Amino acid sequence: MTFFADILKILASFKYGGKLSMGKTKEGRYASGLKELRKTKKRTALNTSKKSYLKTLTKQVEAAINDKDKDNAVILLKKAFSMYDKAAKTNTVSKQRVSRKKSQLYKQVASL
Repeated sequence: MTFFADILKILASFKYGGKLSMGKTKEGRYASGLKELRKTKKRTALNTSKKSYLKTLTKQVEAAINDKDKDNAVILLKKAFSMYDKAAKTNTVSKQRVSRKKSQLYKQVASL
C-alpha cells in the first residue's frame, strides 16, 4: 500500500458528527472545543503516519547501503529526500533534523 493510500484510509476511519452550532452542547462542552479535538486527532494520525513512513524509507536506504547496492540506494535516497522535505515543509519533523538525516544518508551512499 502506498503512503497516500494509508492516509486516505486513516482519514476515512474518522466519523464526524452533524454540524454543531458554536454554542454549548448538552454535555457542557463547546462545539468549537469538540471541533478542535477532531482536528487534533486527524493531524496526529497524519503526522504519525508520515514519521513512520520516513523511518521505513531510511531503513530501506540503509539496507541498500549494507547490501552495497548503489543503484537501488540512489533511487531510494531520492525518494527519502523528497519525503523528508515534505515533512519539514509541514513542520512534522524539524528542518534541522531533516538536514542532519539527509546529510548522513548522502555521505553513506556517496561512500559506496
